[in-house]
Amino acid sequence: MTTASPLMPQIWGILDFRSIRVAYCQLVDFSARSIQALTIRLNELANFLKIQRIRSVKKVRYRHLIDFTTDFNAPSIHVTKSRVWTLRQFYHFLTLNRIIPENIATGIPYPKIEKTVPEFLTQEESSIGGQV
Repeated sequence: MTTASPLMPQIWGILDFRSIRVAYCQLVDFSARSIQALTIRLNELANFLKIQRIRSVKKVRYRHLIDFTTDFNAPSIHVTKSRVWTLRQFYHFLTLNRIIPENIATGIPYPKIEKTVPEFLTQEESSIGGQV
């Protein structure tokens, strides 16, 4: 088992690292829902990196992060947005703890989520629907 300092550069310690990361999130007062999303996405990241045979966060490149956010397990646009948020937080934490020299996740764009315009019935349509 590893200790919190120095934080492990090996992604396979993600379970230990995740618990350290969750403690950090609680310290900065993230909501329970944010911590839950972070935990889920970090597990997905660990699975992705395992498939890619990447064993160190120092070997992860920007292209890997893009592939993870947009392609891994065909995510919905909302999952993609959550992954971008998670990576930005995760890599910010890694840079603060000097595990990596720079946050390569800051350049990952958030996906554009189109707002849906609700459909309303006209007065005529609503009065027709109300008739028996």
